[in-house]
Amino acid sequence: MNSLLRETNLALLKPRYPLDSIKKDFTILAFQDDTLKIVKHFTKQNKDSLIGRFKFDFDSTEFQLNIYINNEKLKFKIAFVSTGSYATLYRRKEKKVK
Repeated sequence: MNSLLRETNLALLKPRYPLDSIKKDFTILAFQDDTLKIVKHFTKQNKDSLIGRFKFDFDSTEFQLNIYINNEKLKFKIAFVSTGSYATLYRRKEKKVK
């Protein structure tokens, strides 16, 4: 989970192949209602490890995804690729007031 807090962008992709054909470990982000479930899948062991469940919301005026982790609000701008099967979440930094 600490790596998620450090990320500046996250690539999301809709799998085109069966998950058991993927040879490297991967992370699954499942959005359901207002909860984001993050699971790490280990391919060699064919096992999943729950990283956590987090609240999230979507700001449609800013086209921004907000994920709430450890009392911190992580803001991500969403950019879609034209095919619709791939998106990138760009982490937004808070603007410092001078």
